[in-house]
Amino acid sequence: MPLACLLAIVLSCGGGGGGDSGGQSVVIPDVPPGAHETACQELCTLRAGETICTAKHAEYCTARCRARTRDLPAACADCLFAVAKTHPIEGVTIAGNNYCEVGGPAALSACATECGDRNAQPSPDLETLCQLYCSFYVQEPKPRVCPVASSADCLSACRATIGAKGRVCAQCLIEQTIPGISCIGDDCQCLNSFNDGTASACTSLCTPTQ
Repeated sequence: MPLACLLAIVLSCGGGGGGDSGGQSVVIPDVPPGAHETACQELCTLRAGETICTAKHAEYCTARCRARTRDLPAACADCLFAVAKTHPIEGVTIAGNNYCEVGGPAALSACATECGDRNAQPSPDLETLCQLYCSFYVQEPKPRVCPVASSADCLSACRATIGAKGRVCAQCLIEQTIPGISCIGDDCQCLNSFNDGTASACTSLCTPTQ
């Protein structure tokens, strides 16, 4: 299981679902299909018999896959979609609690050699990726959109990063965001935590070449 998912479970109030996303419907940002649509669909299509992940999880998975792989060099994308590195969407049960592992292509940090472009310019197009990682909590059977106040810090840090760092470095840091949630009954606040730039997994992708 991915480390981020394990951390999300520790921070979560339990994986039973429930709640109503603070009264808000879960509207996933629209990300147009790109060059890797077939691969994204393969990773984000619910398998027959899946009872934990929902169509909304699959929609989120597809949007995130499209945003993460848009306009990447072919060698980089090929590495991210290598079968041994990918993780299809699937539901899991841990200690009696149900969770949805949204899955998708590998993180950029797993393909540092193929994806390294340390001198790339910032990419404002990553705004959608900031929203996907900071404004949603999708690890539980019922996905949630985060209340604005509880996602503000994550979004602010993410936006500052995509405005200052090159696309590959910024995306690598976004992918290190740790999901979390705190609930009292059905009143939930997201605790999604954006990495401040010190993630060791991104060192090689964030160090400019001389």
